[in-house]
Amino acid sequence: MPVTHEYPRYTADSRFGLTASPRCNILAVSDPVTRHRPLVLAGAAEDAIAWNPVTGQAARKFREEDDDDFADEEAARPRLRAGAVVARLAWHAGASVLAVGYSDGWIRLYNLWTGELLVKFCGHKNAVSSMAFNADGSLLAAGGMDSDVTVLRIEGESGFRLQGHSNAVTKVEFLEQWSNCLLSASKDGLMKFWNLDIRVCFKTLTGHPGEIWDFALIGDARDLLVTGSCDNQLRLWRLSVQDDRAPEAKRAQTDAAKEAEQLALLQPADLEDALAAEFLGSVAKATKGRTHSLAATADGRLLCVASGTRGLEWFACPSSAEQRTRLKQRQRKAARKAGADRPSRLAAEDLLKPAGMLTGFPAKLRWPALGPVRLAEQPASGAIDEAAVDAAQGSHRQVEALRFECFVSLANNSILSYRLSYSDGAVTVDSLGSKISHGHEGPVRWATVSSDGLAVMTLSAGQLKLWRFSSLACLLTIACPSSSGGEDQSGSGGGQMTRCVFLPGDRYAAVGTADGRLLLCDLSDGRVAEQLQAHSGPVTCLRQLSDSSGLISGSSGERQAMQWRYEISRAAAQGGLSSRLGLLLARSIALDDCLASVCSTPDARLLCCGLLDNSIRVLFTDSVRQFLHLHGHSQPASALAASSDSSLLASGSGDRTIRLWGLQFGDCQKILRGHDLAIADLAFVPMPQGFEGADSSSSSRLLVSCGADKCLRLWDAGKFRRVAALHGHQSAVACVAVAPTGDYFASVDQDGSVRTWQRTDEPLVLEEQRELEKDAQFEEEMAEQQAEATDSAASGLVSRLSLQSVRGAEALLAALERWETDTDRETKPSSAGVSGGSNKPLESLGSWLGRQPLHELEQAISALPAVHAKRLLAALDSLAAGGLQPERVCRCACLLLSFHFPCLAVSAGDTAAKFQSRLTACGNGLTDLLGFNLAALRILQSMAAEQQPDAPAAEAADGSGVGRAKSKRQKKRQKQIFDLRTV
Repeated sequence: MPVTHEYPRYTADSRFGLTASPRCNILAVSDPVTRHRPLVLAGAAEDAIAWNPVTGQAARKFREEDDDDFADEEAARPRLRAGAVVARLAWHAGASVLAVGYSDGWIRLYNLWTGELLVKFCGHKNAVSSMAFNADGSLLAAGGMDSDVTVLRIEGESGFRLQGHSNAVTKVEFLEQWSNCLLSASKDGLMKFWNLDIRVCFKTLTGHPGEIWDFALIGDARDLLVTGSCDNQLRLWRLSVQDDRAPEAKRAQTDAAKEAEQLALLQPADLEDALAAEFLGSVAKATKGRTHSLAATADGRLLCVASGTRGLEWFACPSSAEQRTRLKQRQRKAARKAGADRPSRLAAEDLLKPAGMLTGFPAKLRWPALGPVRLAEQPASGAIDEAAVDAAQGSHRQVEALRFECFVSLANNSILSYRLSYSDGAVTVDSLGSKISHGHEGPVRWATVSSDGLAVMTLSAGQLKLWRFSSLACLLTIACPSSSGGEDQSGSGGGQMTRCVFLPGDRYAAVGTADGRLLLCDLSDGRVAEQLQAHSGPVTCLRQLSDSSGLISGSSGERQAMQWRYEISRAAAQGGLSSRLGLLLARSIALDDCLASVCSTPDARLLCCGLLDNSIRVLFTDSVRQFLHLHGHSQPASALAASSDSSLLASGSGDRTIRLWGLQFGDCQKILRGHDLAIADLAFVPMPQGFEGADSSSSSRLLVSCGADKCLRLWDAGKFRRVAALHGHQSAVACVAVAPTGDYFASVDQDGSVRTWQRTDEPLVLEEQRELEKDAQFEEEMAEQQAEATDSAASGLVSRLSLQSVRGAEALLAALERWETDTDRETKPSSAGVSGGSNKPLESLGSWLGRQPLHELEQAISALPAVHAKRLLAALDSLAAGGLQPERVCRCACLLLSFHFPCLAVSAGDTAAKFQSRLTACGNGLTDLLGFNLAALRILQSMAAEQQPDAPAAEAADGSGVGRAKSKRQKKRQKQIFDLRTV
């Protein structure tokens, strides 16, 4: 029996401290209970969070569950995940559906108010960059960083792919005037119009100097297209359908429905000339730089423009009636002037006028979101007329005074809301609504865990926060005071925190600052109790001695380290004397170079110092005499950690290596390589009892390291082997803090996110982990091969080959194998000479197919080897002959022919001919069933209408008339029911 190596397994447990991810948009949606108060949807790492702007708390979280596909897998194997995070959000108000796009290409649809997962797709091979619903919510268009556009049918869990862009797709939008049209923009500087009926691009707009970052449709009829590119110009286009008929015929067919019908009847060659996009000009923004995002109000009257600066611009668009009035005025003015040309259209400056600007944000803008538009004039009773509000949002009537809310995601990890009003062509700020802030307002620099493991302390430039580990609630926040005594608001560096550590008893914390001070913070009342000027430069090292007798601090600008000891001071307080922990300088330790890192061995015998000259000095703690001088790193050792038995020293450096040193002779025992970028921190993790070698000092040295490659790695420092890689962070990991018991450890990154990694009851088997890594590498290679083999076709299916597709194909083959085996066993003659004829194997196969989601079946059939396509065709033929799962059989047959038609055309032969007739019968049966259900629904509708007391007063007065009409309706309904029964 082979020997297996087991280690503790750590998985991502929770994430806190992040309000909104910097690369995900935010949305403002109406709360069904209080419809005039919206919720703010934001992506926060792997969660989509619905924030309540009134309380500032999370109302609901939508999390991607790492579930296994294909329900009949015997064992749920742990899978490696690269930390898929939310990349894009979209929602449909009528259906209350929230679409969440992830960085790994998956799209999940949730019920916004219940949190129920409705359906999921895998449409892209990397991040989803844009999503949009059509008017009735039946279609979802998604653009990805892979330059593809996917259109998904939500009810049928199917879709198709549109290919034509050469760079990432930045925005997709359905053209509601024409139900079969989709508009997409990309970083390649092109805008494409797609006909979804024939799946072709029939028109392309050019003229942008570079990338197109966003666009918006404004105006009453949504016929004005505004695009934002890499410059400070907004470009305006007018969309219309060309018609060469007589003017009177044109006037008889001007509504959007007839234009859509007219466009749908055209041939592909005529589509480009049918839909006209007239360039009206460009409008300059007041802010410089590229356009980050655009947002329009529900009535299309106002356009919000966010750029990279700290300003939010507003532009007003006149209504259709105002546009006609202005055009007539221009034409009359031109007619008065001799020789002047009469204008045939308004210029861009007339259609897009500056209406105001919102400035003074405390940080750089990320994403704006507009709340529901409300009427400024409210009824006298104080209640909001919801019907009038809905009419103002959904109709094209002119509303001169509007009140609405604007939510802005900022770079300081917060969301601000403003109450705005629009009247007389200007946008004014009524008030600052609220602020949603759930964590640090900048990158998290350091973290440490209390001695009992119940609290986690995190540190950013200007704030210290204490979190309760059980509930992840923030217990207190301490702002960094400036050197003059007040809170630093300038961010110049004088009031910036760099390192922190718990002091014995976990009541106090020591904090180092960028101006060389040591702050003694009282965690019981959340104040800075004492300030000491310890160094002349920023404090870059701060560690507690292992015997809890004091601290070691160091600065990158001094060639010395300071040793501090604790003292208890007593002061007069109300009701008697109070004792307080303080710091007293014990001695200064001279070094050959500036200090980069420091640690103390658990037995408090040795003090290890990493210097900027790339060496490591090991000193005796009591005499401060040099014991060892270690060389080997090509860059300074940025992190040091000693094993629990004080015999091994681990050092991590910017040269991407971890070196293991023996503290008895100073020999380099092993060089561990695995990180792709510089290593920021490392620590030893206590191993629990029960694992192989947990009691021996040689194999219980579990080491965790982190770095700028966004990854944490576990190592066996006793046997010099790599254990596992932990993914989940989306930016450089700055620090890792281990709980004293080893039950969990916390890590922080530059995005402001804090993650905890919990030890599970399931052990990590090293051999299984290697298999998972091979699977992940195989999936990456498969994606690369598919990307190279992708042709230049304009459309295709949504499915992409992945490791999940291969696993689905394996499960499908296993189901076919069971069906064939059970069928052979049932048909074999028994000992009595009677052959079986049970239909249970076929029913079992049909039941299995019915349990699988459609998108998973599509992926499985796409990865099915061609040699097994005939086996699946035979199984579908048997199901069609038995009348089992007709809908699923038809769907699987279409997918099978889409992926394996060449193979089946050569080898299927007679089976395909028989299956064609049976498939036609299945389709006819489904058509009859659908017609029967539609007829029954019409009858139920008429019966419900009869029960409503909506008869006219004249008919109610005439009793005989009511009786005759009721008798006729009953006879008609009875005839319809009789016709249905005879079908």
